[in-house]
Amino acid sequence: GEELKVYGRMKAIDNARNRLLRQIKKIERNPRLEEDRKKQLIKRIRKKINEFQKQGLILMRSAGLREAS
Repeated sequence: GEELKVYGRMKAIDNARNRLLRQIKKIERNPRLEEDRKKQLIKRIRKKINEFQKQGLILMRSAGLREAS
């Protein structure tokens, strides 16, 4: 039971992370954005990705799963 709850939340975190990674690719490919603006946006998104990864690790530890796959 507990594992399924954790799995659902992990999946949601992973989906959000993947969505942000796709956003980064989109920004990098956008010819209308200036380089400085691209770097700014990407830096902000990377911070969010790091937050999601931290949440995922905390969630796994709380569920007793030590290894991140």
